[in-house]
Amino acid sequence: MTLRWEKIRQGEAAELWKLDKPNPDGRGVSTFYRGRRFERKGTERVKLDEEAKFMDLDEALAWFERHESA
Repeated sequence: MTLRWEKIRQGEAAELWKLDKPNPDGRGVSTFYRGRRFERKGTERVKLDEEAKFMDLDEALAWFERHESA
């Protein structure tokens, strides 16, 4: 089984991704979230080295909103 990150939010300054990974015992999945930051350099949108990792959707969404409203 191939695991893939799925983009769930995209803005000018940030992106939010999620990964659903099956649990080892075969019961359900664990969901992980990853946030990436970007900045505008001229006409290019450049990814910054900063990356945030979460296991809670509310925390991940709060991070995204914080960086989009900055």
